[in-house]
Amino acid sequence: MHSSRMTVQVMQRAVATKGSDVSSNKASGRATEEIRGPRFGLTVTKKTANAVGRNRIRRRLRGLLSRLKPFWPQADIDFVIIGRAEMLTAKADVIEADLKRAFSSPPRQGNPRVRQDRAPKRGRGGGDARSRNTTQQDPTGGS
Repeated sequence: MHSSRMTVQVMQRAVATKGSDVSSNKASGRATEEIRGPRFGLTVTKKTANAVGRNRIRRRLRGLLSRLKPFWPQADIDFVIIGRAEMLTAKADVIEADLKRAFSSPPRQGNPRVRQDRAPKRGRGGGDARSRNTTQQDPTGGS
């Protein structure tokens, strides 16, 4: 979901099975308890505002998310909310409507950085050597 105030990425969380790596913290080596329900990650880049503005955007998002708890989906979904500069001046009910719309959007499956609908790129220039307008010279110097 994208608006001028925020971008929300919605991803289905991997299901943890007994003995899988998903439910353990590899860095510390100890098991972590499984978190049920949605999780939210808030991001505001430095180019959006200064530190005070970025913190204000995060505070507004946290406040609105806690107020919207009855509307949270019950599935194990991860939400990444990327705040934009317009969020500083937007009315709370407009941001609330954006968040409700994001809660109703379907989660993506798999890695969001990998696009399945595109063919892989073929190196620099995009084509193969036959399609380029190049002339080959005879290495022996003959015609």
